[in-house]
Amino acid sequence: MGYPILVPAFQRLAELGLPEASDTEAVKPVPVTGPLARAVRDLEDVDPGLAAFTEDQLAQRWARTHLSVRERAIACLVVDVFYQTLGESLRLHAELAKAAGATEETLRDLLRGLAEFGLPRAWAAAKALLPQRGSGSGTAT
Repeated sequence: MGYPILVPAFQRLAELGLPEASDTEAVKPVPVTGPLARAVRDLEDVDPGLAAFTEDQLAQRWARTHLSVRERAIACLVVDVFYQTLGESLRLHAELAKAAGATEETLRDLLRGLAEFGLPRAWAAAKALLPQRGSGSGTAT
């Protein structure tokens, strides 16, 4: 899913003195609901085994503390943009963020911020995620 790219960042934070984790207990999975459950059901049509694995992973990852659903969804959107996973994953994470209080303007602000680090990727994500405003080319004829 792209999260291994975060490992060097956490290694660097540890070098800079990031405190040890205080939540060392295993995460107790919680049943997936809403958009996550719908994603699992959609995946069952493609591959039931992959759907079962995905459900297990989602049940653990989205149950973790210290990040709200909105924060976790926005972090996932950042990964989607930089890895250009602009299909189901991007739409699912946007739906989760919106269900947790993010607005279309939140998503636009996120993409504008990410554009500084990868304009072509942010541009492609904006085209995949956001409703298009007007169809004019902006040039005079």
